Amino acid sequence: PPRSTLFPYTTLFRSEEKEAQDMLDSVLYAGKRLLELIINYTYYTTLLDLSLSGEKYPPETTRHSQTVIYNGALDIAAKYNRHKDLKLVLEDSALNIADSHLHKIVTELTDNAFKYSGPGTEVSVRSFVQDNYYYIKFNNEGKGFSREQVSKIAPFIQFGLTDREKAGSGLGLSIVKKIVDIYNGIFDIDSQAYNFTAVTVALPLETVDE
Repeated sequence: PPRSTLFPYTTLFRSEEKEAQDMLDSVLYAGKRLLELIINYTYYTTLLDLSLSGEKYPPETTRHSQTVIYNGALDIAAKYNRHKDLKLVLEDSALNIADSHLHKIVTELTDNAFKYSGPGTEVSVRSFVQDNYYYIKFNNEGKGFSREQVSKIAPFIQFGLTDREKAGSGLGLSIVKKIVDIYNGIFDIDSQAYNFTAVTVALPLETVDE
């Protein structure tokens, strides 16, 4: 756990300058990881409480889904310095989902697409309307998952990441699945190990009271 890297630094001031800088970088990294874990854990438990209570989420709509997706995907591409790898083909529509929840779906799934693929490979995000649903498809060429791994997706579970700079909290997909469930949407993963991953989310269109 991140906190395990904090304790050896009582001897910081007796270390050489380079070693001291490495230690400080490690502390900073651990702190960022811990903060990310706390934020996502709080987010997930809030969604879980809402789901278990049986209450409906207060009615909110996203007026311009295209803008939310565009901004969210671009932010993540900037995080990985991979603007040129991102391909966006987006249709606009009003949806029965809060802007903040749509943004969370987009950023988590785009982050995974970049995290599990290498620089120079394409990450695409496409959206379109079909059969009263708004589909968002996230595709990347990279590590991919086996069917067994896909079936075991759960909070705090990660697959195939050994690089500490890429490792996350393991909550991203669980958060996305829970949001989609709350809004009666559809979530699907199609993947082949060491080949590709395609994640599809379908959300209900905005309903207009007559």
